[in-house]
Amino acid sequence: MRIRVLLTVVVFGLLLVSVASADTLIATNLRAGADLSASGGSFTGSVTFTNSSSVNQGLIAFSLELLEGSGVISNLHVTGLPSGWHYYDGKQSNSGAPCNQTGNENWFCADGFSSGGHLPFTMGSIPANSSITFNFSGMYTGIPVIGDLDLMANGCTTTSFTTTGKNTVSCRDDKWAYSANVGTSTPTPPVPEPASLMLFGSGVGLLGTYLRRRK
Repeated sequence: MRIRVLLTVVVFGLLLVSVASADTLIATNLRAGADLSASGGSFTGSVTFTNSSSVNQGLIAFSLELLEGSGVISNLHVTGLPSGWHYYDGKQSNSGAPCNQTGNENWFCADGFSSGGHLPFTMGSIPANSSITFNFSGMYTGIPVIGDLDLMANGCTTTSFTTTGKNTVSCRDDKWAYSANVGTSTPTPPVPEPASLMLFGSGVGLLGTYLRRRK
């Protein structure tokens, strides 16, 4: 039993979480996929929306789960967002409301509302017969997602919209909303870093000492 636990600790210290995009159909003529690489407290990845229709589609907001429930994202950086968009730690609902900025620190979220999640609003545009990609990076505490990457996103089948209520958006045409998986992660061994090699060496040494004592 002790040998099994020790080997688990050594191997887990060398693992890199790598998540491949599933390119999932999230609405008519619209697909999304995501990828994530995480190791040693830092992560990088991307989210891509692909529009196969003949008109631009609108994007209201999206959020992506990166860590297990108790994990916390820090030093988040997102590039490729439309002008006027903001990003936060947190998630969103599919109601057209802005990102939740007070919890769910294992997710990150981006929307077109002004700073603080208030109107005015800027609709994101996914070009006709094209795609847009948002790249992200940062630090984390906790465990990267070892199952499926969950995406929440909503938008309009064109870029026409109206603002309703206090801080919500309504489409002038049909609205789409998605909340499910867009990628599956599998732990794969990376090229060991010096610190990882030291950990591995220490673990092997302890294992050898234990085996000698057993004889």
